[in-house]
Amino acid sequence: MSNSFVMGSNLGASLVAEQKLATELPTLLPNLTVLVDGVTMTGAAVVADVEQHIAAEQQILAVKEQLKELQSRIKPVRAKVRAEAQAVKTAATVAFGSDSQSYQKLGFTSPKLRKVASAATKAEGIVKGAATREARGTKGSRQKAAIHGTVPATTPTAPAPAPTPATPATPAVK
Repeated sequence: MSNSFVMGSNLGASLVAEQKLATELPTLLPNLTVLVDGVTMTGAAVVADVEQHIAAEQQILAVKEQLKELQSRIKPVRAKVRAEAQAVKTAATVAFGSDSQSYQKLGFTSPKLRKVASAATKAEGIVKGAATREARGTKGSRQKAAIHGTVPATTPTAPAPAPTPATPATPAVK
């Protein structure tokens, strides 16, 4: 059974259902007393809690709408500032060089220099990779494609003999 109260599948429907509860409860069950988590509550206390929850949820919805509006307004500004910062970075690189302190004072970091492996290091890596493959017995896709297994021929088994019907025992003659 589905219940739309307190953060159901749709917050708007949940708030409408809670508003109906707060409005109709005093007229339909005027003398209501319920036990909630070991505490006895009157209908008026339940209505007060529901109305407080509705007000808090409505505040949250209003803040979410404001946030959406602010986010939509900041997107073009972000893009413009990003382009401007890139242009300043390029100009600072030309003016100062990417390793200077003036360049770094602007908040830019020097580009990391990539290590270029020597021919000896590359050759050593190839030898180690081949040794690892040999030790593990791994195969590449072409080696696997070259392997073709054969299914051993099986000898057909004879079916089990059918059970014979039991014959009634005849009394032994003396």
